[in-house]
Amino acid sequence: MTVEMRGGEGMLTVGADFAGVGPRFDISLAPDGSGETVGMITQIVPIRSGLEVRQSPPRVYHTYELIYDPGKKSADLWIDGQLKLAGYHGHFQYQEDRGLNFGAGIYKSGRASGSFRFVRFEINP
Repeated sequence: MTVEMRGGEGMLTVGADFAGVGPRFDISLAPDGSGETVGMITQIVPIRSGLEVRQSPPRVYHTYELIYDPGKKSADLWIDGQLKLAGYHGHFQYQEDRGLNFGAGIYKSGRASGSFRFVRFEINP
């Protein structure tokens, strides 16, 4: 999964949900005044948590790649061509019941904003 995005206000997220055959994998981006938190969600309830990395400056386009390794059954997060987080196993909360589901969105703010230059999902045999 590859996405080029820039945060504004609230949170941007992109995810691939493999309901019925595997977990859901998410990349989230939450900017604040001094930088932004890039996260991969491992749990939504009772409290949202996961793997996170901070970067700055905020509100700048970056390329995020989530690359899944079927042998390890985990994914690594690359930001602008550099490995930032490894060993992400996804999560099973709030999965859709429709098989593969892929999407991107902006939320967590009454005035959410942000932009995506591109979002790409591919499966290589």
